[in-house]
Amino acid sequence: MRAPATARRTCGAGTVIEELPPTGIVIGLQRDAEYATETVPLAVGDVVLLATDGLSEARDTQGEMLGEERIIALLREAPADPQALCDLLVISADDYSGGVQDDLAIVALRVIQQDGIDTPFDALDANQTGS
Repeated sequence: MRAPATARRTCGAGTVIEELPPTGIVIGLQRDAEYATETVPLAVGDVVLLATDGLSEARDTQGEMLGEERIIALLREAPADPQALCDLLVISADDYSGGVQDDLAIVALRVIQQDGIDTPFDALDANQTGS
């Protein structure tokens, strides 16, 4: 089963993949469920990935699931661009399974600013808007 969230961090030693643990049961399972909150420090360039179990549970013709190990390997080599990362994961699951049969939702978020420090992307946006 897919971890609720995964952080992909780039550091001097390369790319590090960190599974972020859940803070409660699956959303929507119980009407009055309570969830804890946690703060996870992220740096500029880090990517947080959220995906349904349709990704890890994509099955090949023998019934073997794509699984966490293959997803982590894909994340290590994937592009930093969130859209390109999502596209890669969808294509990989589709290719592996011969056509994804389960629901599949993926969201990737990349940190582009930290503590009010402008990144090149932010500066470009400011110049384009005339500020």
